[in-house]
Amino acid sequence: MGKIICSLVVVMAVGVNAGGPFPVTDKILLQRHELLTRLKAHVQEEVEPSAPNSGGRKSVPKAVVLSAVVPGAGQFYAGSYIKSLLFLTVEIAAWVVNIRYNKRGDKKDAEFRAFADRYWSEYRYWSYLYFRLQQSGVDLPKQFETYTVQGKDWILIRQDQYPEAKQVLRDYENVLRGFTHRLPEKAEDEQQYYEMIGKYPGQFGNAWEDASFFVTYSGYEGRVTPLNERYVQMRDESNRYFDIAGYGAMVALVNHVISAIDAGFTTRNFNRKHKVRLSYKNIYYPGEYVNLVGVQMDF
Repeated sequence: MGKIICSLVVVMAVGVNAGGPFPVTDKILLQRHELLTRLKAHVQEEVEPSAPNSGGRKSVPKAVVLSAVVPGAGQFYAGSYIKSLLFLTVEIAAWVVNIRYNKRGDKKDAEFRAFADRYWSEYRYWSYLYFRLQQSGVDLPKQFETYTVQGKDWILIRQDQYPEAKQVLRDYENVLRGFTHRLPEKAEDEQQYYEMIGKYPGQFGNAWEDASFFVTYSGYEGRVTPLNERYVQMRDESNRYFDIAGYGAMVALVNHVISAIDAGFTTRNFNRKHKVRLSYKNIYYPGEYVNLVGVQMDF
């Protein structure tokens, strides 16, 4: 930043006599005041023109609000076009990432749900729970008929008795060791439903199409069926896409904040480049009174 300092010397009243200067009258004081007022107005017009695009002082609050709404707008308003372009570029890139990876996440989400609907069966889950309860000797209020599926190690509840059995078994879902979760109704909590059937193979793993009722599965030891493992991979991939989309939204939010703060400093620096100071002194120089008007401009 540099400075230009100008001084204007105005002789307001001149005169000497044997005893000293002439007395300063009210008329002379009024003339001095009028001259200083006109000078200030003239400098104000030169430095801060009224036209909005003439390079005068800018509003800091306005710049902050502009960049808070559209990153880079406040910098553009203050004449910092390169920074304006940088903030706007970051904003566009962040939302492109957010939108693109949200679409990928939605697509993969629909894919793994369709996969689960095809290869995981709630009917097999409740039948497996009933099978385990019988093996453990749990006294149930009602017994249901079962049948063995040919070629599969499944012992299923008869289809006509299944709706009633499901209601009874819900009260015994957490009786067995390792059965620590309750399977929600898919229509009521779809997100939890699809998360649980893949995340907890010790409880839900025996209901996959390639599973057996006579094998104990466990995610901790990695003992899961190939279908279960594929399903978990698909869900993880979907979650990664949504995480990346979230990072894009986070970058956009931070960009708004940083751009708004920077717009305030940028506008303040712009105004400092156009800052003018006026000074006025009335001094007695031998034989006369002199008005000194100073103009200092920072750039």
